[in-house]
Amino acid sequence: MAKRDTLAVLDLGSSQIRIVVGEMGRNEGIDILGIGAVPSEGLRKGAIVDMEAAAQAVGRAAEQAHRMSGVPVREVGLATAAGHLSLLRNRGVVGVSRQDREINAADVERVLQAARVVTVPPDRELIDMIPRHYIVDGFDGIRDPVGMAGMRLEVDTMMITAAAAPIQNLVRCVERSGLTVKEFVVTSFALGEQLLTRDEKELGAVLVDLGGGTTDLAVFHQGGLYALSSLPIGGEYITSDIAVGLRTSLATAERVKVEHGRADAASTSEEKTFEVRSVAGEDSYLVSERVLAGIIEPRVQEIFSLVREELERLGAAGFVPCGMVLTGGVSLTPGIVTVAQEETGWPARVARPDFVGVDNPLHSGALAVAVFSASRKVGLVFREQPRRNLIRSVRSWFKEFVE
Repeated sequence: MAKRDTLAVLDLGSSQIRIVVGEMGRNEGIDILGIGAVPSEGLRKGAIVDMEAAAQAVGRAAEQAHRMSGVPVREVGLATAAGHLSLLRNRGVVGVSRQDREINAADVERVLQAARVVTVPPDRELIDMIPRHYIVDGFDGIRDPVGMAGMRLEVDTMMITAAAAPIQNLVRCVERSGLTVKEFVVTSFALGEQLLTRDEKELGAVLVDLGGGTTDLAVFHQGGLYALSSLPIGGEYITSDIAVGLRTSLATAERVKVEHGRADAASTSEEKTFEVRSVAGEDSYLVSERVLAGIIEPRVQEIFSLVREELERLGAAGFVPCGMVLTGGVSLTPGIVTVAQEETGWPARVARPDFVGVDNPLHSGALAVAVFSASRKVGLVFREQPRRNLIRSVRSWFKEFVE
């Protein structure tokens, strides 16, 4: 059996740790072979707070992914949250090597390497470089210069740097679990590349990834990444509010949020009720959907108020005429688009990812990073096993896991 190129992606989320194993398909696509997912331990808002607990959780996720895919997980691309990240514009310049002045892939690689020569402060690390566009003999806006004629090739890049200490702790955690970090991929950027339309990226839009512990933002403008940011607030705050407001446990609060919650209280009814048990589980009482929504709505309003303020701080508020594209677990809350539009004044929609037939935004981050990594053909390992019924196995895993 011929060797097949595969890759693995690790997503250290606030609520779950996921490892996605995929096989490189045709046209730089990817077939998902298996997924491992375990509850997050030792993590808070994307940062390590308990190294040993987090490493053990990563190891369990790797073992699950191995059992499902048949591929031993050794090297991973690390999905990186927008917190602690910053952007730096830089350019690389080279002369075209061929005598006929035709630009080839080697010239593109040389100019990208030239762009990597940049001074980074000692407390930060360069983790990724994203080409925005190429310039050939002064003509800019070129997406792919291979095959074009010219004497001077330039590239305009976006350098992504991370605070050194948090990123080093993440790497040490992964290594303690027995894995090696092959590359870093910014989750919100990968999501934007997959979920935003061409017009949204060109005219301007912001990808809002509403996670458990954080809300990550990626602003796209003129076809490329313009800004990244992260807000330390997410779905866990909504769950905590419900637990306090209804005097119940966090587990019960999470359940009623998912089953009965709405973000817009005006569309709910006092007549529709559900049962809630007390923190100790000894008593139970009825709560209306209107009361629950009255707890959820203020926190959702706060989240989008902070989104608006953060874009204004970044100077990007005027660069999002296409508005907001929402993803992540919190985006599943009914009525959230209404609240988002009312609070910011921008249009909004919930992205419906379609990775191997799965359209749940809860899982879009890790899968988007896997697809993005496959498109760059990096972080490859190999397997020599016959292919299984991949789509059916992934769908059955998702059905079992979500339910």
